[in-house]
Amino acid sequence: MKRTKLILMPLLLLAIVMASVSASDGFYTNALEEGRTLFREARYKEALERLEFAAFGLLNNPELMRRVRGYSALTLFQLGRFDDARKELEFLESDPRDMEPDSAGIDPADTALFRVMMRTMYPEKDTGANTGTRRSFELVFQDAFEAAQRENWPRVEEGIAKLDNLVAEDPRVAMLKGMTNFNQGRFKEAFRELTSVREGIQPEFSDRLLFFLVRASERVGEYEQARRAYKDIKDEKIRQSLEPVMRAVLERRERDVAALARDFNRSLMKKLVDQFPGDDALALDIWTEASENQTLANTKMESLAMALARFDEAVDRRFFLQVAAWLESIKRVPQAVKFLEKSRFAREFSAANVDLLYQLGRLQGVLGESARARELMRRILTLQPNHQPARDYVDNMKNSKAR
Repeated sequence: MKRTKLILMPLLLLAIVMASVSASDGFYTNALEEGRTLFREARYKEALERLEFAAFGLLNNPELMRRVRGYSALTLFQLGRFDDARKELEFLESDPRDMEPDSAGIDPADTALFRVMMRTMYPEKDTGANTGTRRSFELVFQDAFEAAQRENWPRVEEGIAKLDNLVAEDPRVAMLKGMTNFNQGRFKEAFRELTSVREGIQPEFSDRLLFFLVRASERVGEYEQARRAYKDIKDEKIRQSLEPVMRAVLERRERDVAALARDFNRSLMKKLVDQFPGDDALALDIWTEASENQTLANTKMESLAMALARFDEAVDRRFFLQVAAWLESIKRVPQAVKFLEKSRFAREFSAANVDLLYQLGRLQGVLGESARARELMRRILTLQPNHQPARDYVDNMKNSKAR
């Protein structure tokens, strides 16, 4: 009997200790919740007292302690004790600059303020403004940005006027101006403001800026800017919402291509190429449309081909191959040879260019330039030993000599 009592006593004591620990944990957890409630009521001094008390009893609970530290930092920030707020954050991470609200235990309702705090205390670049000014800037910006999302543009303009007097060079100010100008129909001004800060905007606002830049670019005919901005957007929902705009950009390109195919106009062609730089298929599309349309006279078709060939960034090999074949079909072989020789591909001896080089060599042979044709065919076979047309051409030349 005595032995049984001796075994039960430690178990009883352990149960009592565990119960008391559980009760005390609950007590300190309640203090944490009271602190958060007081914080939301803007009773910051009382909130800080409850959070400090909660921290005393929750040191062994890492998850709850993160929440205590996160809300303590927010409370100290609201009290203007910025250095103390930084210390609380540094208890969570040695370098808190990339910390997300959820990792600090912050509820969604307080996420916006948490981001304001982080941007204020860890600005990406030194603006020369003191912490108090930056805090004012962030709060005014947050209000103006939320007003922009609600499309309350008078409220946004009020915010911009205040921001200009705080940290005017912050790129978010230009972003707000661009958004406002766009929604008031001032598309050129919107385009100018948005492009000026595209590279410098803070990452979390990049997609929103690009959304307006795509729309402004389309309105002012800067289609390449629209395509580049659209490509850089990461948020899939934003990309989907812009699909009608991008369709309009492509439809405009198709209309201009069709117009050139019906009636060659050098100024329209130059404008189109300038609007879509780096569009490798553009010249080919114009030429294909013109060839199929069959309304342009041969002289205009030739002028169109020569003009397009000057825009190296807007042509590909197939364009030169098609034009040379067309020139050959209308008995203008010398022009076809010169056309191919002027292309950058004729000067690039690589395996990717062998078809164009073969056509050039074959046409040189037609003009009686046998030595040049033979040399070019040999170079083609050096690049691509299994190129059968070039091999057949060299063999035929040997056979004809033997006869």
